[in-house]
Amino acid sequence: MIQIAIAMEMQGRKIAGHVRKIVGEMRDTDRRGILRAAVDAMHIVRGHPRDACPIAQRMLADPKLRKLLQHDDALAVISQALAAPALEAAYRATTAQKRKFSVDEIPTVTQLFTPRWLVEFLLQNSLGKLWLEMHPRSRLRKKWKWLIDPPASQTREPRSVQTIRVLDPACGTMNFGIVAIEMLREMYREEDSSRSTHEIDESIVEHNLFGTDIDPVALEFAAESLQLKLSDLRRRKRRFNLLHRDSLFDPCLQKFDVVATNPPYLSARNLPRETVAQLKRRYPNAWRDQYACFIERAIDLLDVGGRAAMLTMHSFMFTSSFESLRATIDRRTAIESIAHFGPGLFDIGNPGTLQTAAFVLRREPDASHRDMQTVAAVRLVDEPDKQAALARGASIHRLPQRNLRTSPRGAWCYWLTARQRNLFTSLPSLGGIAPPRQGLATTDNARFVRFWWEVETGADAPCRASPDTWFPYVKSGRSRRWHESPNHRVNWRDDGAEIKASIVARYPYLDGQWQWVAKNAQHYFKPGITYSYLTSGRFSARRLDAGAIFDVAGSSLFPADVPTILAILNSTVARQLLAAINPTVNFQVGDLRELPIPRGSGDALRADVLRAIELTRQLDQFDETSPDFVAPLQSPDVFLELHRELAKLEVCIDQTVAELYGVPFEGSAQPRPQLDRADLARRWKSFELLKMPGPVRLPAEEAIDFDVWHVRLYKRRPRIWIFGDGIDKFFAVRHDHATRDVVRWIARQLGESIPSNWDRDVDAGIAANIAPLTPILVNRQLRRISKDHFKRATMASVNCSVLASPPRSRVRLLPSASTVS
Repeated sequence: MIQIAIAMEMQGRKIAGHVRKIVGEMRDTDRRGILRAAVDAMHIVRGHPRDACPIAQRMLADPKLRKLLQHDDALAVISQALAAPALEAAYRATTAQKRKFSVDEIPTVTQLFTPRWLVEFLLQNSLGKLWLEMHPRSRLRKKWKWLIDPPASQTREPRSVQTIRVLDPACGTMNFGIVAIEMLREMYREEDSSRSTHEIDESIVEHNLFGTDIDPVALEFAAESLQLKLSDLRRRKRRFNLLHRDSLFDPCLQKFDVVATNPPYLSARNLPRETVAQLKRRYPNAWRDQYACFIERAIDLLDVGGRAAMLTMHSFMFTSSFESLRATIDRRTAIESIAHFGPGLFDIGNPGTLQTAAFVLRREPDASHRDMQTVAAVRLVDEPDKQAALARGASIHRLPQRNLRTSPRGAWCYWLTARQRNLFTSLPSLGGIAPPRQGLATTDNARFVRFWWEVETGADAPCRASPDTWFPYVKSGRSRRWHESPNHRVNWRDDGAEIKASIVARYPYLDGQWQWVAKNAQHYFKPGITYSYLTSGRFSARRLDAGAIFDVAGSSLFPADVPTILAILNSTVARQLLAAINPTVNFQVGDLRELPIPRGSGDALRADVLRAIELTRQLDQFDETSPDFVAPLQSPDVFLELHRELAKLEVCIDQTVAELYGVPFEGSAQPRPQLDRADLARRWKSFELLKMPGPVRLPAEEAIDFDVWHVRLYKRRPRIWIFGDGIDKFFAVRHDHATRDVVRWIARQLGESIPSNWDRDVDAGIAANIAPLTPILVNRQLRRISKDHFKRATMASVNCSVLASPPRSRVRLLPSASTVS
């Protein structure tokens, strides 16, 4: 079984992961050298005479890489694989040093490979539509499978293909240009079948295709990509229309028919102050993110009737920060098509928080044409296979562009019905009934906050927290509905005297007004409702029991009728309305205030909600990572039965809330997030390991991956491991606890002082913090055991493949770490 689980996980990995593994072993070669070798290898697999350097030979010898090198976009995949370590290092450095990205780091942190099918979708609905407007009977209509609502009649005067101009303003290795060449070739052949491929390619290079980028290495290999694609021109080096440009500010005298790109995603929060000031002056409606600036600039570069086809983050479609940008787009363009992907399109970083959308805008000066424009929007947010769902045209919404203006803040809420739009004007808002509130910001979590298992507990205290010092502290939790006991404790001794003093000392300009940071203290310990402002899943609310303090990420509200408001917040109708207010991963208190709340309630609804809370609490009693844990699950039937009852209750609650809103009930259970295949594989491995007696050996790569998953699942819960030196039958028990307080306690027991270089904030596992105390333990407590034995035993435990380090650790296992005791 474990072999099947490993195979499932490996099968789900993309070729880019394999590329990163191969090129990561070439650390002595720079990026340009590896890309140059990849170019040579691509020529060789195409039968072009080239000498293969050792790196190229290694690429050709690897079956997966050799298959990749046959594709036109191979350089783009390899380039992003090469950039991945530098990108991670740059983000880590800016976080650790609390600084902005430098100008030199920006090209690295903004590279993102666009899949070919997505490039085809964007270009077929921009460049392709342009051609079909001039030639509606073109045979190419059948070849372009990604077209949405192609024109049925001629709406544009025909003109020569040679006059069509296509620009990618963030071209990288010219991924969009490769697909554009294929489409332009077909147009040339349809216009004049007597033209040779050589003549067509010469014309494309000279007249049709343009690209700019800030990365000179990317531009160098963009030229190589074009050279490989335009094989008839490969015998001599061509000068392509590729421009190294480090800004969007220089005026461009030329206009384009198509501007197609996947621009850089980089928030202004991470940019140097001088760059932000420049963006504010030039793009006052879009300065908060680089991709938004590219949207506005793309519209500037379009000729009348030209199209911008872009893949960007979807936040500009909804958030209040970009309300003026949406007004600009509506005032200058016709919104033709949208493919709303939401989370999970890119398998990098945290796929749940990188939410994207592809769209096509047409430069349209006529206001009546813009108002009557039919927007075709494909909703793919909940689709696991977004490419397949887009291909079959799943969930297409069509509406006049003017209807988008009636949504809250002019957001592009294309999925709302007319009745749902009316709710925002006919019902009172949550802000007028129970306004959401932010809570305590401690200013120093390492000092004032602990996990629930890190502090002494008392059975008679609320949530088993010690009432004199540590109190339940509600922070941003999982996407969990109905109930979740707080996993954190906060030091609020003497009514938070230490925290208040820390706030006053850290922010002297507050003149002692600690309330600006420890907000809404008058609502601490009250019963209410809490929710997470940051979630990559659906919005979820939970009951806040009396006796707890809430923080900023775990914002809370305090209605008079908690069960009814909780039912509304967790309903499908509220989810749809909240998605109209803000479908991004960040729910601020201002967003929730705008939610319309229906009038009325009932005892039956309250009883259903209280039962749902109790069922969720019972499920937590089987979860050993929960404060509510009682005992492991003895029978899966009990678990399934509780879930079935909860699912039925949620349907009843959903139906009742829909009746209160006066909207149709959808008649099905609320959707639940599907288990990720990789996560399923890891859980399967964990289950199989528990059943196997004796030592178990895992491949090194799988051991590392399982280690990271194990950390994420159990966070920093205490773990007890039995390990031995494998030589003289020496065994020891190690309690792998967060060591901020444990090491101090050990030292006090031994009558020793903590070394001055000991860092209480390092949570890199017991090994890092216990090192200064190892001689003490050896000399005073373990004199019967040689120091060498102790050292070997310690290393055996550190290298054990299932011995997880706390989540902030980046330590990787040694190659010898293959045995699980």
